[in-house]
Amino acid sequence: IGGLDVDAPFVQTFDNEYYLDHSFDRSTNVAGWIFGDYRNDWDNLKKNTIIYGHNRSNYKMFGSLKLVFEKSWLENEDNHTIYISTGKANLAFEIFSAYTIPTETYYLRNTFKTDAEYADFLETIATRSQVDFGVEVSSEDKVLTLSTCHTNTSKTVIHAKLVSMQNK
Repeated sequence: IGGLDVDAPFVQTFDNEYYLDHSFDRSTNVAGWIFGDYRNDWDNLKKNTIIYGHNRSNYKMFGSLKLVFEKSWLENEDNHTIYISTGKANLAFEIFSAYTIPTETYYLRNTFKTDAEYADFLETIATRSQVDFGVEVSSEDKVLTLSTCHTNTSKTVIHAKLVSMQNK
């Protein structure tokens, strides 16, 4: 993510707890690691693909996500694209929503029964944004969600829609 200190490999395992206190190499580490939700399928993206990371005070992991609310970061539109490389594809996502919210799980859904249900979800997460990115989103879009703690009782959340996928 341009302008942020988020440039590291992410991992994924069988649950959303393991990498809270384990490093990339699977050693125990209170700093944890950046990890994908266990329900993600990187070869066949779901409606909402989720990545978690700790909010480190030294701005490592997802500690720098809070900078998306700062004028200097926002003014550079090149910063508004998130790039991810998997084993099979290079992906680009354009940010459409960023907010801080009391801890909850609503935005962590990744499957939806109907397009209407997904459209309602997208409307909710888009209208929560504390920043107007000027990006429209529809039920045809695939979304990336980044989630980190803001405080012990709140989260910083960023949502971006898939705008490019190039197979390797």
